[in-house]
Amino acid sequence: MGKKHFYQSRWKGGDLFYKFFLSNYCLNKCCYKSCKYKCFLSSADIRIGDLWGKTFKDENLGTNAVIVFTENGAKILEQLKQCNLSPIATNTCVEGQMKKCPSLPLIYRHLLKALGKDEPLQKTFNHIVKPYRLLTIPKRIMNLISYKLGIKLISH
Repeated sequence: MGKKHFYQSRWKGGDLFYKFFLSNYCLNKCCYKSCKYKCFLSSADIRIGDLWGKTFKDENLGTNAVIVFTENGAKILEQLKQCNLSPIATNTCVEGQMKKCPSLPLIYRHLLKALGKDEPLQKTFNHIVKPYRLLTIPKRIMNLISYKLGIKLISH
């Protein structure tokens, strides 16, 4: 019988960095309006990152994607002889990526100001993020329902 493995996500395990970041509460301001680096847009030679999409969701080996944007990036990639590289569909690379800009949270300015203070993250999370999450439960439920049903809701 093989070894048993246990994986606890940092999100569900209480890692505050992941709670702030993956909830889109304190991204760079341009991420909320007009990010020019989404999906296949970049000013970099190459982009390297974890594959978060559905294709690799059950894979625990740590599969990463490398997207080459320039000729210089292609030259760099050619030099990586010790890496196991396999081509995959471009859509697979962006399955788990944000396709559109998230909404700017109402707590954004207040949260950034609090994060700039020398206070514990847990305190900031408890006093600002938790109450906001409670207020947004109805909207999040509607978003989940519309996603599961494959319909677009009209927002006001």
